[in-house]
Amino acid sequence: MKYCKYLLFIVFLFIPFISQAESNILRTRLDDITLEKGFTFSSIDGNLQVGVQPNSLSKRQHVNFSIKPLNSADFNLTDENLVSNLYSFDIHAKKAIKVKKVIWLSLKYNVQDAGYERVLKFWDNNQQTWRALPSTDKKKKQKINAGIAVPYAIVGVFAEEKNYQVGYASWYDYIGAASTEYPYGSIVKVINLSNNKSCEVTIKDYGPFIEGRVIDLPREAFAEIADLGAGVVQVKVIPIFIP
Repeated sequence: MKYCKYLLFIVFLFIPFISQAESNILRTRLDDITLEKGFTFSSIDGNLQVGVQPNSLSKRQHVNFSIKPLNSADFNLTDENLVSNLYSFDIHAKKAIKVKKVIWLSLKYNVQDAGYERVLKFWDNNQQTWRALPSTDKKKKQKINAGIAVPYAIVGVFAEEKNYQVGYASWYDYIGAASTEYPYGSIVKVINLSNNKSCEVTIKDYGPFIEGRVIDLPREAFAEIADLGAGVVQVKVIPIFIP
């Protein structure tokens, strides 16, 4: 009886620990009816949805499904701009499962920036690299939709620079910047390529009209990235907001 009390004490001591360690992992078993009708499950935090179409998986007994959040520090993110959490989803059984129709993924991201395009990528363990999936960016809802044809993957949303200009910037005395590329009210980030200093300005004028020049900056903004005596510097212009 004495030993039974000690055993019960040990069991109750470890139950909360196990529960906390797995509280953020979704696990469930899929029956034949669910596999036939298809299903959609969300991660515990609601950021990732995985949708499987009706009769899209080869039928196996004891099919299990899980979604697990991952630590980004455990992966090679060199030159990658991760803007979501990382997750793995896993559909597995004792025997290999074949995917006959694409599995639909919907993953929320953290930032909204007009200067970047977002794409859902998966980790290719063979090539040791992140590979992009054809993606649809639902910008208002800040989530990416994509399809994948494997029963297991590690996925995340990544941002890549787009629509940027490289050319020369000059300065003039005005309250806003001038551009022929972006409409009035646009906000752009201007980076001096020689020293990597940057400033953000609002487009309030049309110009410049000299070949090779992509933007005219107000005096104060130009002074943030270069000496006024330079007159002209080579820059990269990245849109942040376009009305």
